[in-house]
Amino acid sequence: MAASYEDERSALLHAVADLYARGALSEAEMNDRIDRLTAASGLEELKALTTLMPAEALGALALRSSLVEVEAQALRGQSSQVRKKGSWLESRRIEVAGRSSTFRLDLSHYRSEVGISLEMVFDLTSSSVIVTLPRSFRITEAIEDSVSSAVKIRGEADSGAANAILLRGHIKSSFVKFAYR
Repeated sequence: MAASYEDERSALLHAVADLYARGALSEAEMNDRIDRLTAASGLEELKALTTLMPAEALGALALRSSLVEVEAQALRGQSSQVRKKGSWLESRRIEVAGRSSTFRLDLSHYRSEVGISLEMVFDLTSSSVIVTLPRSFRITEAIEDSVSSAVKIRGEADSGAANAILLRGHIKSSFVKFAYR
């Protein structure tokens, strides 16, 4: 269910106040954004105003407002374990890079709007990745640049799944598994 104009404006106003409190905006910048948000007459104007936010604040802002879109999320590991589950920022690209690392990514709660195309880009060496997917997404392209590696898909997407996951990147001596939930 889409949030109302007033809900979105309220979320954005709270985000501006938070940014000011953290020192990410000066008082003049805060007042300017509050004036613009208050004067906005619709969701499209509010969405356009999100581009005025500092880049480092967009992640936190995206959790408050459905109007904010994050271009890409990057997960990096070096001889480590990385787990990510729960609420994801709604990006169109997830980058996973690691050396001798293990990644467990649960995307099962990812937004299920129709027509989403999510790109997953891998740069892995001697690593393993397990990705849990919602059934509303289908994998449309597999990784072609792999050396001594395996990509496995367990289960299947819903027959009418209209969302796509595009797999790209390089994997060497690694294991990538996708499982539908």
